[in-house]
Amino acid sequence: MKSKTILMGLAILVSSVIDINPVEARCRSNGWCQGGYDSQGNACYVKKVGGRWPFIQYKQQCKDKQGNDLFGIYLVEADCSRDRKRWLTEGIQPRGWTDVLPGSIGESNLVVVCN
Repeated sequence: MKSKTILMGLAILVSSVIDINPVEARCRSNGWCQGGYDSQGNACYVKKVGGRWPFIQYKQQCKDKQGNDLFGIYLVEADCSRDRKRWLTEGIQPRGWTDVLPGSIGESNLVVVCN
């Protein structure tokens, strides 16, 4: 009985010390991190490429379930303090800052790049 108490106390102590960052767990060694998913299960990936808090520039690429590229790689800038983004790649609309909607792929992407 005493050994179970000691083991339980040890388990609680270890679990309170170990902290795994879920954002880092979704990143690969090449810098690309899993961002959000759409309703069809397509995934977006993001990679920080520059900037200083709160303005972080990142690349974004979305792929279908089979891993095929959907739109190419786009350059985006996040305003982490205001939960908004703007496209830096030419030809993408809208050009100005847009708010990121709660529960959207954009919000999931900002969670990754802003941490």
